[in-house]
Order: sequence, then structure tokens, then C-alpha cells
Amino acid sequence: YVRRCNNHLQACKQLEAINNGFQDNKPSSMLLKKGMAVAQHHDAVTGTEKQHVANDYAKRLHIGEVECRDVMSKTLNNLAVKKHAKTMDLKFCEYLNISVCQPSETGNFNLVVYNPLAREWNWYLRFPVNHSKISVLGTNGKSLPVQIFHVSNATMNIHGNMSTAGYEAVVDIA
Repeated sequence: YVRRCNNHLQACKQLEAINNGFQDNKPSSMLLKKGMAVAQHHDAVTGTEKQHVANDYAKRLHIGEVECRDVMSKTLNNLAVKKHAKTMDLKFCEYLNISVCQPSETGNFNLVVYNPLAREWNWYLRFPVNHSKISVLGTNGKSLPVQIFHVSNATMNIHGNMSTAGYEAVVDIA
């Protein structure tokens, strides 16, 4: 969890810099920076802290991560408006590890994929869907190859009623 939060922090700081920060100091990456500083305490790194302390570290990281999502969403919307696009109600899929993502389960949707690296990176994007026949379009409007897989029974048992998706779509993002 700490590594994922650090990845989000780096992307958040980049987008915050693109936006030149927010004038009213809200939202900002500061809470996640502070949470990461605490999570790098020797007890947190070695895992020798008591459970209530580990819970506090996770809570601090989560609060900071939620605020960073707001930074990323607002900045990406500002960039879209500058390109004469409509503003978007961006949502983050926190539970992809158990095949839960409400926006991708509701029919038509747009995905925004942000690569914070200074180089091109190819990877597979996996997200839950309700239908076995979907189409995925790239930024150029051309169709991308997509593979559809059934969500395993074990995964469905984990997420229970959090999701109605019976399939996962996998797309090669280049």
C-alpha cells in the first residue's frame, strides 16, 4: 500500500506542478507527503509497529491519497478544458484488485490513463465490465484489440455485492 501511495504521490506532484498549484492551498499533495513521511518511520518500514499504529499510518495515507485524487482530477479537467473538451467527472477505481469499478460497470464510459513516467510504457489495462462484447477506442478514435475474461468465482466471492460485473476487459495500452 505504501508503494502504491508513493506512486500516486509522484503523479499528484507532477499534475500539481502542471497546474502551478491551487491558489487556495486546497486540494494539494501535502497530506499525502506528510503521510508518506510518517509511513517511512523505522517501525512502519520494518513492520514492527503495533496494529493500531499500522492502522493510523494507513488512515493518514488514505486521507492524503483522497486529496491527491482531487488534485489529479481537477488538473486533468483543466487540461481538457484548455483543449476545448468537455469537463469530466473523473472517478478512480480503488478496488480493481477484486474486479470492482463502478464507472466501467455502468455502460458507456471514458477511461483516462496517465503515465507519470518520462518514457513510454506499455502495459495491460484490466477493468470489470458487464458485457462480453465491448469496443475500446484509442485516442485516435481507432478500435483497440480487447480480450474479455470471466471474473473468477473466487473473485466474485471476495467482492460480494460490491460489483455486478461478470467479465473483465484487458486492453494493451501503449
